[in-house]
Amino acid sequence: MAAPSEKLTPAMKQFHTFKQQHPDCILFFRMGDFYETFYEDAKICSKVCGLTLTSRDKGKKTPEIKIGTPHGISVDGTTLAFADSGRGAIHLFDLTRPTYRTIEKAGKTEFICPIGLAVDGRGGVFVADSVLARVFHLSRRGRLEREIREVFIRPTGLAYDTVRRRLYVVDTGAHEVFVFQENDDGITLLRKLGGRGEQPGGFNFPTHVTVDREGNPCVADSLNFRVQVFDTEGRFHRSFGRAGDGTGDFAKAKGLAVDSEGHVYVVDSLYDVVQIFDRDGRYLLSFGGSGRGDGQLWLPTGICIDDEDRIYVADSGNSRIQVYKYVRQEK
Repeated sequence: MAAPSEKLTPAMKQFHTFKQQHPDCILFFRMGDFYETFYEDAKICSKVCGLTLTSRDKGKKTPEIKIGTPHGISVDGTTLAFADSGRGAIHLFDLTRPTYRTIEKAGKTEFICPIGLAVDGRGGVFVADSVLARVFHLSRRGRLEREIREVFIRPTGLAYDTVRRRLYVVDTGAHEVFVFQENDDGITLLRKLGGRGEQPGGFNFPTHVTVDREGNPCVADSLNFRVQVFDTEGRFHRSFGRAGDGTGDFAKAKGLAVDSEGHVYVVDSLYDVVQIFDRDGRYLLSFGGSGRGDGQLWLPTGICIDDEDRIYVADSGNSRIQVYKYVRQEK
């Protein structure tokens, strides 16, 4: 199969290389946490498996914003951004103008599988590429500010504490969370959290992290089926969740976010829902549900909440971002 004439991302270049080596096989190509098929392979899988065949530009002369597989998503007063492992790019919205751009490189390095993303409160973003095993800091215009030089195995989720100027990096492969301190001279490693284990403070393939309003990091300890909360000094504070299929249980906890009242939102990628817990980890309610309609989710991953309690969910399997609103009860 000849490669199409349009510009190819690094991931698609790899796809075409492998496809030329195995032309008689259906190629399931890993894009972050998912496997995708393309071109004729996608048509065959759609027919055999009864799946919906999706397209990203539908042949329009002026295509809509093309989203492949959105993952990490972050927002502040000026910037909404999300990582797109399917396109090998990040999407950056300047909310003050508004303007939109995609960024496919950090300096001269092309992204392969950007997964984690966190805005820095100054218009820039931190990006984790899980295949490159590197974390980059980009300016508002996409200029490479710095690369965080640490020996990561598979960096995934990111969170940034704008008050303390601390960056949290989940290394899923190392079962750890790296905590970096940023200052005017650069960024240095402050501490590490975790290490593999089931004990309080230990992790089993963690994936995402967020920081609550008090600066406490909350970590999705995915294969321990729980969320763990630490204090600002890295001490274990509490955890909630367990394996199961009931309310408050987890199958694969991923994205985390906290609203203005301290409620913790947890994306469960396998159940296609977002569950909401109070500050003490008590289950309150959930939203979403499997499907492709408005409000429904398919393999969701990242989540973030802005200052007006608008909730942005990376609906990865549906190649879109969905926006919800937390409505307070009248007292």
